[in-house]
Amino acid sequence: MKKKINYIGVLPALLIAGSLVLTGCADNDYDLSDMDTTIAVGSNNGIALPTNSTHIIKLSDLIELEDDGVIKLDDKTGVYYFYQEGQDIEPGNPSVDKILVARQSITEHDVTLEGIDQDALLQSIADQFHSTVDFIKANPSMIPSDPVPLPTPIHVKGYIQVFDFQTQQNDAVMDLDTVFTKGDFDLSIWFNDKVRNAITKIDQINIAVPSYMKVTTNNKAWNEEKHQFEFKDVYTNRTLQFSGNIEQLYDFQSSIPSDESRSYLVSNSDIIKMKGYVDVDIVISSAKIKVENGAYDDMTVKSQMAMSGNVEIAAATGKFNPDVNFNTFSYIQIDDVPDFLNDPAVKLEISKPELRVSVESDIDLDGMINLAMTSEFTDRPNKTININDIKLHRNSTTNVLICNSDIDEEGVDEYKEDLHELLTRIPHRIKMEVTGSVDKTKTGHIELGKTYNFKPSKYIFKAPLALTDNSQIVYNDTINGWNEDLKDIDLYFDAKNHPYVELTARIHNGLPFKLTASGTAIGDNLSALSGMQVIVKTDQPKNQIAASDVTDITIRIEQTEKGAFKKLDGITLRAEAIPQGNADAPLNGGNNYDTDNNSIEELISAKAQVLKLDNISAKIVGKIIVSEDK
Repeated sequence: MKKKINYIGVLPALLIAGSLVLTGCADNDYDLSDMDTTIAVGSNNGIALPTNSTHIIKLSDLIELEDDGVIKLDDKTGVYYFYQEGQDIEPGNPSVDKILVARQSITEHDVTLEGIDQDALLQSIADQFHSTVDFIKANPSMIPSDPVPLPTPIHVKGYIQVFDFQTQQNDAVMDLDTVFTKGDFDLSIWFNDKVRNAITKIDQINIAVPSYMKVTTNNKAWNEEKHQFEFKDVYTNRTLQFSGNIEQLYDFQSSIPSDESRSYLVSNSDIIKMKGYVDVDIVISSAKIKVENGAYDDMTVKSQMAMSGNVEIAAATGKFNPDVNFNTFSYIQIDDVPDFLNDPAVKLEISKPELRVSVESDIDLDGMINLAMTSEFTDRPNKTININDIKLHRNSTTNVLICNSDIDEEGVDEYKEDLHELLTRIPHRIKMEVTGSVDKTKTGHIELGKTYNFKPSKYIFKAPLALTDNSQIVYNDTINGWNEDLKDIDLYFDAKNHPYVELTARIHNGLPFKLTASGTAIGDNLSALSGMQVIVKTDQPKNQIAASDVTDITIRIEQTEKGAFKKLDGITLRAEAIPQGNADAPLNGGNNYDTDNNSIEELISAKAQVLKLDNISAKIVGKIIVSEDK
């Protein structure tokens, strides 16, 4: 098993007892050829073994990190921190379907030309000839064949077409300001025979469409400002034809007016309705003089209008509330966790945790997302934190930082949320669930039928590791491979006085946390070995190694059953680390705080803060039995 903590690394040298003991206690006068095939070396008072006098272990020596692991070391600050990136989440796709406003009806309406005074026209001729109207009627040859000016030009106003379009409102539409449409119309206007007989030419005819429509046309008669076609000198023996495209609708009302005799455009939660009147304004200044009774009666302007079966709303400016469906979860998969954080007993606090994510938006609407973050464990209940109402900027990338401190980073939207509950212990993975919406109270412009994107980039989770009052981390170190040297060596077993190997040292703990150590003897299959026990004692209460203090420690590997020593392949040492006192102790670097919440200097450094072992001594108590041949 790969070693993660090396400060007990003197033990293998101690426990390769055969070579150490025979080297330290050899007597050149011994002649083994005259002895039994086995001998016992040592005594119950113990044999001292050669050791190093001083052993220095830096914090960076204690913690060995994988290159691609989730725990990183910041070389500049010396901070150990949790760092992991999540997978991309499939984008949320706000979209509003195209709206087809269906034609309900088009109704034509004839306009009657009224106001020509036949008697006044006849009187004007009679006056020219100094005669009477009756005389002129009796002598029609005196009447000119060309039109004559009317005493007073006449104005005729009315409407020639009425159209009605309607559709059910789209649920995603809250309010409409302007819609961009695809629709067209063709309009033909002509005059009946009585008009053609009496009037040769109309001075001006204006045809106005509803003011809520923006029309585009190639016809030069179109006056965009007045929303009308303006034709001059229109001969009544011809048909007037023109067309246009309906490009925009605007000036929506929220309800249908009580008086429906004029054009209106309505959008509310139930319907979109468009009713329009095509108005005419006709000016006539001349007419032919007719003597027949009723010659100027029943003169009508007729029309025919063709319009698209549907007016398609292709884009709109307004307020919208489309569904934003994020179809998948994202997982921050956590692999290669160091052994000292992977124990079930670990209780971890994190200092200033940060979650960063960028969300690209290509829609002209402000958005919002909610994050549900769940730490998933294999051996305990999951933990979930919800972060709601994260605002997304329209048509841009929003950089989001979620943390529990004030960072004030330019170009980043910061949200305060305490994330440390997610990492009281390193989870198997962190599940990211995203829901989204748009701000239905803000106006924006969208293309209907287009699929837009709220696209989150990779999530980056970064959190310096820390120890607080409730924290605990666990170091497990397995040192094995001894059996190759010990398999031919045994300790003489005394049931009353168990033989043992003992290491003593003085530890100068330069770290801001205290350790509680224990150990287990193991066989060649790495399982606990019966017949051997590891006893760890210190001169501190509860066998602890005091923080920022000096502690005497004894590690004893004791044989409790005969023959067990020959099966020994190594030991597993376990050290549980808890903070000293009440101050936060980042597992390297980071800021701590005094009682007034003022920042104080960093407590430990990966390279500068150390464990120092001195006064190291080792001995074997009991007799070592070796074969002469071995």
